[in-house]
Amino acid sequence: MGNPSTDEAPRSDRTTRIKVTDDKRNLDVRMKGEVKLNGEAPEPVTIPGEGSFRAEEKKGGRTRAYAATKDKATYTVDGKETPLDKEGRDWLRTLVAETVKAQAGREKAGQMKAQVVLDRAEGEKERAKVERRREHVVGGPCRAHEGLEAHAKDLEAHTKDLEVQLKSSAPRACMLSARTWTRPRSSWTRPGPRAKDARRSPPEQGRRPRHRHHPQAWARQG
Repeated sequence: MGNPSTDEAPRSDRTTRIKVTDDKRNLDVRMKGEVKLNGEAPEPVTIPGEGSFRAEEKKGGRTRAYAATKDKATYTVDGKETPLDKEGRDWLRTLVAETVKAQAGREKAGQMKAQVVLDRAEGEKERAKVERRREHVVGGPCRAHEGLEAHAKDLEAHTKDLEVQLKSSAPRACMLSARTWTRPRSSWTRPGPRAKDARRSPPEQGRRPRHRHHPQAWARQG
């Protein structure tokens, strides 16, 4: 059965209902407002304010019920009100201990559910952080690689443009070269007398040149 404990509802508008149904019995407990339960106290059920407590159990062909407010408490067996004797008080203590245990289990279940929800939220946050970290680590080199690919494409396009420009300017360069080094025959000029004399071999040493206008100059000078 466990150690009895006390349960208190701090708000006057709080309503708690506990139902237990099996093959042997049916138990229905309802509490509203501020209700103190303690299975070991002289009074297992205490209502200091505007609260109420009602419990009904059907077991072994008998129906027992207990209802209490701040001013009044009623114990009935099979629909007849009777004084709360020792048997009835033991029954009420057992019922209160079971109610406290059920309430503790319900509160623990609620806390566990809240903890599960909180853990799930924390897990989602951690997964989001890991995902952002992975995107930062993996996405950084990817973005740098994309930038390098774009730069390489720009360089390739620029190289193709230069090749096209070089191909288009090559015939023009050849024409300019031909015009520079080749002249038509009509522009040639015949060499004059001086040019002919300049092309002749120099006179041999010791030989005097013959004067053009005096063929006998050699005889006179000799």
